[in-house]
Formats: sequence, C-alpha cells, structure tokens
Amino acid sequence: MLRQIRDKTIKTLRWSERYAKTDMVEFATNNTWLFVGRIIAVGSGVVLTIAFANLLTPTAFGTYKYIIATAGFVGAFSLAGLATSATRMVAQGYKNGIPHLFSVFMLSSIPASVLTAFISIYYFYMGNSVLGSGMAFVALGNMFNGLVLNKSLLSGSGDFKALFWYGMPRTIIPIAAMIGTLFVTNNLIIIFSVYFLVNLAAGWVSYTLSMRHAEVDASLENKEVTREAIRFGFHMSIMGGIGVAAAQIDQLLLWHFVGPIELAVFTFAIAPIREIKGMLENFSPIIFSRFAIRTRDELRTSIPLRAKQIFLVSLVFTALYIFAAPYIFSILFPQYLSAVFLSQLLALTILLQPKSVMENALSAQGETTRRYMIIAATQVLKVVLSASLIPLYGLNGAIAGLLLMELGSAIILAVAYTFFYGRPQK
Repeated sequence: MLRQIRDKTIKTLRWSERYAKTDMVEFATNNTWLFVGRIIAVGSGVVLTIAFANLLTPTAFGTYKYIIATAGFVGAFSLAGLATSATRMVAQGYKNGIPHLFSVFMLSSIPASVLTAFISIYYFYMGNSVLGSGMAFVALGNMFNGLVLNKSLLSGSGDFKALFWYGMPRTIIPIAAMIGTLFVTNNLIIIFSVYFLVNLAAGWVSYTLSMRHAEVDASLENKEVTREAIRFGFHMSIMGGIGVAAAQIDQLLLWHFVGPIELAVFTFAIAPIREIKGMLENFSPIIFSRFAIRTRDELRTSIPLRAKQIFLVSLVFTALYIFAAPYIFSILFPQYLSAVFLSQLLALTILLQPKSVMENALSAQGETTRRYMIIAATQVLKVVLSASLIPLYGLNGAIAGLLLMELGSAIILAVAYTFFYGRPQK
C-alpha cells in the first residue's frame, strides 16, 4: 500500500514538472525536510508565545522584546553577511573554508560586543539591573553569532535532511528551556540568562555536529576561494547589516516613545506574519543554491515563473490568516485582542513575498553593487518612515510605516529586476 502511494505521488510530481519547470521529486524531497522543520519551529514558537502571553505581563514582555531587538541591532555590526557568502561558497563546491569564516565572523563581532558591555555597565551604574543584565548577555551572545554557519554549510550543499536533524537542537532545546523557566519564574534576569546561554549551547552543538557530518577538513581549505568569500561576505554584511539594524528600529523606537506595552502589542500583531513568511522562505535555500550556479540568461527565464508560483501560495496563506486571526487571538492571546486588526493589515505584506525570488537572484549571482543600491534605498525608506511616523502616531505609525516599507521595497525590487534581468543581454 505504501509503495503504491509512493509510486502515485512520484508519478503526480513528474506530471507537474511540465508546469513547474523543475525536478519536482527532488524539490518535494528537499522542501519536505524544510517544511517539517519549519512546522516544528513554528509550533514550538507558538507554544512559547502562548506562554509569554499568559505568564508575563505586557510590560515585562515588552522589556524582554526590547532586549531581543537590541541583540538583533548589535548583531548588524558584525560580518553577518558571511552566512550568505558561505552558502554560495559551499554551493560552488568549497566547504572546507567554513572554520576560517567562523573565526572571521567571531573576530568581527568583538567591537560591537565591547560597546554593548559598556552600555551594560552604565545600566548597572544607574541601578537598572534588568537592562544591565540583558545588555551583558547581548554582548556575550553576539560573539558567537557565527554558529549560524552550520545552516550555510548544509543548505549550500543541498543536504536538507541533515539541516533538519542538526537544526533541531537549536530549535527545540532553547524553547523548551524558556517555557520551563516561564512556569517557574517571571524574573527577567533569569529569563535573559536562560535564553542566551541555552541558545549558545544549542548553537554550538548544532554547529559541531554539522561540521562532523559534512566531514569538513580545514587543512583542505582553498584559501583563495575563502578570501573571495570573505570579500563577498564583507559587502553582503554592509548591505545585510543595514537591513538587520533597520528591522529592529521600529521596536526600539516604540520602546522609547510609547513604552513596553505598545511594543508588546506590536510584537503579537507581527509575530504570526513573520512565522508565515518564514514558512514561505523555505523555498529560499533551494532557490539560492540553484541560482548560484546559473547564468544571467537562465535566471531571466526562471525568475518570473518562480515569482508567480510563490505569489499563488502567498495568496492562499494571506486569505486563510485574515479569516482565522480573530479566532487565533481569542483562543491563544486573549490579552492582546487589540492586535487582531493590526495583524490582519500586516498580513497583506505576505502577498509581496515573491520579491524574495529577486533578492535570491541578486545575492546568488554576486551582484554586490546592485544589491547595495536596492538595500540602501529600502532600508533608508524603513528608517525614515519609522523615525517620522512612530514619534507622531505611536503604534499606528509603526504599522503604517511597515506596510509602506514593504510596498516600497517590492516596487524597488521590481524596478531592479526590469533593469538588471528583464533586458536582453547584448
């Protein structure tokens, strides 16, 4: 019986290849692991969010989110773009340079961590032990953000099964530890320590196991390729760093201008949307590894098709979420019913998810100059909108700014596609 189901499934997938224009058996196999991993991550994340909603006050949760947003902002000032560069390097057949990239990643994190440590000392001096402790853990955790390179290693090599299994410790263990902690205490200092230390330990386990599985041997490193990867990663870090910093700016501004409660409402409004987008971004590792070895002419043919396919999937997710949002919040997050309409508005940004196809095409092909232009334009737009709307309109300004930024970035990417890939190559 199982064999018959398997044979029929394969036959159906082969039939669909005439419309999908790709090897659907390989795609389904790879994406199944990514999809299952994402479902587990989303499911466990939802459980954690429910715990936060019911076991912490909005003020305490807003303070927690402020520290997490600060961690993301601080991480923008290291060579985080090495993750993208590493994926590209591995996809091209050079995996043994990963340890070198990890060392560079760690060294690049030192200045931001030192500055954050001084901010921590300042908060302790001012008598705020909660924010002082939070900043201290941000400084420590930032030093080890390079552990994320295990994902680059496995996704770049197309080993999505291993990416699933070796990613589980980093997904399940920290969330389980956090939920357990929330049931025991609402002390934010303890919560911060559990979050950062357990994430650090789980990340190290995942990284070590991934390196062993892939049989990475640093002695066989191609130093010239690694140097090129570092150069490319430097450019990607500047571009990505701008994006990461800008992504946190609305949360930081909300904290300072309207307080932790409004930040908590904003967080619950946007959290489901980010999870849905994360599920749709399961396509990105597969798309990126394929785009990295294709020519510009080949991309010109495949980009419109992939964008249309992702738009149709996005449309279904958007409609389902807008319908289900009131029920989800009334059952799971009754303290945050004021976030329902805001969350439904933000769901419209899911429809713009096809822009990820164009982003992957530019990144995979090493289009650094063009990426600079696009990211600079979109992130300047993000900062300007947040800085102008949040002080004036608070939470509503943050929502409006996010909607306008997503629409603006989609338009910018569409124009970039028209100019960079839509024109016939001479």
